[in-house]
Amino acid sequence: MRVIILISLYGILSVTGYCQDKETKDSIIYWNKQTKLTWKDFHGIRPEHELTDYGTEAMAASAVEISYPAMILGKSISFKVYCRFVKDKSWTKDTISKKLLAHEQLHFDIGELYARKIRQKIYLLEGQGVKNYDTYKQDIDKLLEERDSTDIKYDKETLHGAIDFAQQEWNEKIAKELEKLKEYAVDYEEYLKDK
Repeated sequence: MRVIILISLYGILSVTGYCQDKETKDSIIYWNKQTKLTWKDFHGIRPEHELTDYGTEAMAASAVEISYPAMILGKSISFKVYCRFVKDKSWTKDTISKKLLAHEQLHFDIGELYARKIRQKIYLLEGQGVKNYDTYKQDIDKLLEERDSTDIKYDKETLHGAIDFAQQEWNEKIAKELEKLKEYAVDYEEYLKDK
């Protein structure tokens, strides 16, 4: 019912202390159109007294991370943008509800939508010849703030997935937006080879 948004940024040689020591292939799911979340992917421990913004008990939380490591070589900047689901930070109290699981899946899809928007913005800035890292970071940060607002709006309008017609409207809306930005989709298996 709640999404945990994790944003990581690391520069050349992963200087900011990005935690990869515990990360394994089994603890992360990179977004994939064909692969949907299952309740078995939620490995985290539910915090006590976790409430929604409406004061009701939260039933699930998805940890969706967008990271955008930058490689800076001289005046050249390149980015890789990832959207992934972190199993150990995602939790559920309900392992049966397909409706709730579909709601959590759409949080993951929203993460991928914003990963594509960030890739698009990077492409546009590169096309303008921008070489200043801070310009990229400011524009990416704006998109990440927009993503946070979108997740909040999604939860409010669907009442965390409880309003069926609103959930369906959001499913259709995000599917259309992902399709519009399909040229900024990546095959994460290929993308990760150079990581």
